Amino acid sequence: MFRYIAIAWDPARQERARLAAQLDAQWERRPQWKLALRLPGLSVYATGTLPGVNEAQEFHDGLGGLLGKGFRRANLSSSSSSSSSSSSSPARDARLTILDEARLVDSEGTSLVRDFWGRYVAFFPTARGSVCVLRDPTGTLPVFACLTKGSPSSSPGSKTR
Repeated sequence: MFRYIAIAWDPARQERARLAAQLDAQWERRPQWKLALRLPGLSVYATGTLPGVNEAQEFHDGLGGLLGKGFRRANLSSSSSSSSSSSSSPARDARLTILDEARLVDSEGTSLVRDFWGRYVAFFPTARGSVCVLRDPTGTLPVFACLTKGSPSSSPGSKTR
């Protein structure tokens, strides 16, 4: 079973950074859980990843990451009109390119929703310095949140979609 946990905090607040470091240490001691993504103010751990089914993709240049599985919308029509499913399957082109990643961050997630479908959760920094958590519009991959007083998700300027 694919599962993940994200720990988010305001790195400018020392007491939050200390608590996050303690939580990180606890998750790192769990052998079945692997660090999938680390950004300033964010650590994401995952277990149960399977290539082609549920994956963890870290973006280039620290731009964020995507958990789950995405399919490029542009390939949908070509795969349904082709007699060979192996040559034009949407899954073959499901990983985001460097250009896709940059567009995602620049558009604050709009390009991901527009260009990809599937079951995914993306994590990426915003222009305001917070972390955006974006779940695919179908909501197939669950996202549960536990907020504490002063957490990034409960402060002005943070965004969860």
